[in-house]
Amino acid sequence: MIDASTATAKDFDNAAQKHANAFWWWLITTVVVGIFLHWFAIIPAIFMILAIAKSISSTSCADQLRKGTYSGFNLNNGAPDGDLKNEGAEWYHKSAEQGDATAQLCLGNCYAEGDGVAKDMKIALEWYRKAAEQGDAKAQYNLGCSYYNAINFFEAVEWYRKAAKQGHAAAQFNLGVCYRKGEGVTKNMTKAVEWYRKAAEQGDAIAQCNLGNCYANGWGVVKDEEEAVEWVRIAAEQGYAAAQLNLGYCYEKGSGVTKDMTKAVEWYRKAAEQGAAIAQCNLGNCYANGWGVVKDEEEAAKWYNKAAKQGYAIAQCDLGNCYANGWGVVKDEEEAIKWYNKAAKQGVAEAQEALKSMRKLL
Repeated sequence: MIDASTATAKDFDNAAQKHANAFWWWLITTVVVGIFLHWFAIIPAIFMILAIAKSISSTSCADQLRKGTYSGFNLNNGAPDGDLKNEGAEWYHKSAEQGDATAQLCLGNCYAEGDGVAKDMKIALEWYRKAAEQGDAKAQYNLGCSYYNAINFFEAVEWYRKAAKQGHAAAQFNLGVCYRKGEGVTKNMTKAVEWYRKAAEQGDAIAQCNLGNCYANGWGVVKDEEEAVEWVRIAAEQGYAAAQLNLGYCYEKGSGVTKDMTKAVEWYRKAAEQGAAIAQCNLGNCYANGWGVVKDEEEAAKWYNKAAKQGYAIAQCDLGNCYANGWGVVKDEEEAIKWYNKAAKQGVAEAQEALKSMRKLL
């Protein structure tokens, strides 16, 4: 059996040949059975007819694929012999040369990712530009990203703006970032909020979280902690770890919501399980102090360890404290010094003081 949605013309050719071979085998069998068993020959004859029918059908499918007239869904419809998925760049190139903006965008992606062609960002940019100049929002966004990564912020802003005006959410968000940082434009938090909001209203979780931060701090808008929480919550419920961390912090501090450590732990855990180091450290603090959970020093040390291994300095200091005092782990001064050193090198004063105290004792 072949998958009719992904099979190539060659696959159908091979199937046709296989069924043709089966036809000849059943034909010989029918003749032999007919000589000796007479009416029983009808059984192999049926299989013989089915085999030739399948062979004809497979040949027809191969022809349709080559002509691009295959009636069902098939990724290779229109590819003469090979797999269109693997030969995509070649086919995109033919359409791109004829001015098809979507094909130009896809061909740019092929060159940008090295998919079916040698990776070449210069050529990718050429195709992105052709599509972008025809008004393709995705190409305009990709072109903007390419210029941004090349530190050409003015050109990046120009293309982000074109895509953003067409409603491209990621471009709207990136344009907001440019206004926030003053990259390619004069820094303007009011404009940043305006573009964050457009992207946020389309469901962009990062934009929603950033818009929440703007309300929380009064950047470009009147400070409104409750509005901040609402935008952060929307992003958090989409699974965005940074928003989950922020929402946990809001519940811990009672910022824009009633203070609730149980809910703080709930949101810290969601972010921590996605690998957010600050959330892992905060969750460790909750277990270490019994905030919103039953106090559990082993669980605290576990979460400090996860964050510390990601290089988060405060967690490294906390883990050093665990080893220095035997909190949730076997007391181990050497291990404590190791983690204090890591935190101290990142400027954590508590770790630096702990090291001084330990040296005096030694």
